[in-house]
Amino acid sequence: MYSAFIMALGYALFPVWFFQGIEEMKLITILTSMAKTLFSIFIFLFIKNVNQYIYVHFFESIGFVFAGIISLFLCYKKYNISYNVPKFKEIFFQLKRGWAQFWITVLPAVYSKANPIIIKFIKNNNEAVGVYSTAEKTLTAARMIFNPASRVLLPYTSRKVANKRLDYSLKRIYKLITLSIIFTIPISIIFFIFANQLQIILVGYINDDLTTILRIVSPLVTIGGINIFDGIIGLTSTGRERVFLKGILLSGITSLLLSFVLTYKLSAMGATISLLTSEAFLMIYLLLYLNKLKNEQDK
Repeated sequence: MYSAFIMALGYALFPVWFFQGIEEMKLITILTSMAKTLFSIFIFLFIKNVNQYIYVHFFESIGFVFAGIISLFLCYKKYNISYNVPKFKEIFFQLKRGWAQFWITVLPAVYSKANPIIIKFIKNNNEAVGVYSTAEKTLTAARMIFNPASRVLLPYTSRKVANKRLDYSLKRIYKLITLSIIFTIPISIIFFIFANQLQIILVGYINDDLTTILRIVSPLVTIGGINIFDGIIGLTSTGRERVFLKGILLSGITSLLLSFVLTYKLSAMGATISLLTSEAFLMIYLLLYLNKLKNEQDK
């Protein structure tokens, strides 16, 4: 348990935001690889039997703390970054300035974790919770491909659209959305067609409810990609975080309300439909806003 706090310290020390901002993504890869390599070495050296499993997380945490310290030293030596204790006024200013970005990151995670709790609360059915959670984790794994893309493209797009006309920014955003659709539609189709095969790989057997739910969530790979490129990369890079946050709040409220109603009627399938509806709502909201900006530019 305590090792989790050590890992949190490692993540706090690691200035991912800095390397993203200067577009040195390879350094993130190198340093995280070092952390995982160190972790692997410790496992081979010190873990001799199954009773020592409690040390696994500790060694993993040590690797990330080591990578964090090295990254801070690298910032100091290579980029001449100096360290000092910020004043309370500066901290408050940065919190106020970045509050929209903070909630953009936090709220989707809160909403996504609410559905299993709602299923448990309304139906008290562990099997339904397990079926929904399996489908959600499978979807999350498929959408992990967007994490490195958003990390790379956000600073790059921000730099490209800085001090440029809005019509130029909109063209780049539409181009990214188009590429996202082209890339993710095949993944959604694979999700839909091979739902049974995915289950065999993941859980070792076929469950009819899980098959249906996996097919319901299959469009979310494409919809999620559109929302990331439209919202996180598009609106954030053009300074419109609050518009994106408003969309997340509205879609989150929609998800919670629908989840309570549909879960009562349809159990895990109802929670899945509420997730799909809320994400589709966010996509439509963001695309309508982009279309509104485009129409204003065309006048």
